[in-house]
Amino acid sequence: MAVNIRSVKSSDFNLVNRDLPTWAHPEVHYWYPEWRKIRDCVAGERAIKDAETDYLASLESMSGADYNSYLDRATFYNFTGRTVEALTGSLMRRRPVIDDLPKRLNERLKIISREKHPFHMFSTMIARENIQMGRVGVLVDLPRTETTQPKPYLCSYTCENILDWDEDIVNDELVLTRVVLREQKRVRNVTQATGNTTTMETDYVPRYRELALEEGPGGTHIYVQKIYERSDNAVDFELIESNLTDTIIPMRQGVPLDFIPFCVLGPRESRMMVEKPPMMDIARLNLSHYQSYAWLEHGRF
Repeated sequence: MAVNIRSVKSSDFNLVNRDLPTWAHPEVHYWYPEWRKIRDCVAGERAIKDAETDYLASLESMSGADYNSYLDRATFYNFTGRTVEALTGSLMRRRPVIDDLPKRLNERLKIISREKHPFHMFSTMIARENIQMGRVGVLVDLPRTETTQPKPYLCSYTCENILDWDEDIVNDELVLTRVVLREQKRVRNVTQATGNTTTMETDYVPRYRELALEEGPGGTHIYVQKIYERSDNAVDFELIESNLTDTIIPMRQGVPLDFIPFCVLGPRESRMMVEKPPMMDIARLNLSHYQSYAWLEHGRF
């Protein structure tokens, strides 16, 4: 009997969103397993089967070849992903319109994100994240190069990459005083082999961007960005001076900001509080159906 052997799995790649540093917020640690299930269910059968025993346990006395055949016979019908796409399409069937937008800002809507997305496309991505996970972060940032006509842009961060945060009372108001965002940097390592041949390996190195309000002169507060990274792919390194690679103080008309231009968008006005993902129950049902179908096909076999 032929056995379908998968030579490459998603776990073979160093995807940093598969792991969490120990210092991440307790809410992130609590919800992270559910977020991963939803992501995999939306991604579809390939992601689910690549996870192997995470979602489909091996039956008693199964060998590796037997389990691979058992896995191949199972079918994952992706109604989680279909639900997300249907709801997103229904919500965004008409392009969003901003009322009373000054004419001088109309051109800005054509390129609004770091990846050069127009406003309607960026809005669609935000809507899909909210329907799927119920949580997505948006940062307003500026290019590093100083200019008399700066062009701010939007950066989105998935819920898995909003790792830690603090809120405090500033000027009698509860505000965000610190947030740590995870990014990933692709690194290509070229090594010289014997003779004239070379090999190239691609790795993904985690990088953490800390946004913080620091005390300035006269009791004021200054918004500061700090970038922490290392040359290796260690996930759990600390945000300490030895790992600090860059410090940025964004300016507006030559003056530092006194707030963090970052917000979390969700189904409610919950500020930084994490809520139950909208697709969690559907994803769990989808996995239950997948497991039942695997048992049924195994019995038929």
